[in-house]
Amino acid sequence: MIDVERDIKLTVRVSLHERTELRQRAFKAGLPVAVFMRISALAGAPVAPMPPAPADLPDPCRKLLAVAHGTVSNLTQLHGHASASGAPLDRVCPLLMEMQDKVRGLGLSVKAGAISEAQASEILSSGLLAASDQTNVLAEALNGQQAAGNTAWHTALTAMRSALGQIA
Repeated sequence: MIDVERDIKLTVRVSLHERTELRQRAFKAGLPVAVFMRISALAGAPVAPMPPAPADLPDPCRKLLAVAHGTVSNLTQLHGHASASGAPLDRVCPLLMEMQDKVRGLGLSVKAGAISEAQASEILSSGLLAASDQTNVLAEALNGQQAAGNTAWHTALTAMRSALGQIA
């Protein structure tokens, strides 16, 4: 009878340099060396490094991440208000969803460490910060039961669409 639940231990011989390299890669991936080697061997490729923690990101990246979180939240709230108000305002719901997806993707890129400090600064100065502020003001007004005219909606959404259009 064969015991398929039994662990089989393997020994790997590596040079001191290779051992150091394996330990560094495993540390970057946030895994023990044995787990790193097992996953790498089974996947056929090395495990990717672990993304940086938000606290370890440079200041522009942290700021961009905070702007992305706030903007996604505000766009979600605006979507709710637009869909609840009915025609003709509910026609902007697809645009709001599209912008929300793009901003969420931007935030995920920052979290993954795919956006450099220089890129984050460039994105923030391209108008995203001002557009985010406008959507925040609009969402706060609507959440506070204040009436917001079509001009307020148009201004905020046009600014956000323009800012997102400048991001590559």
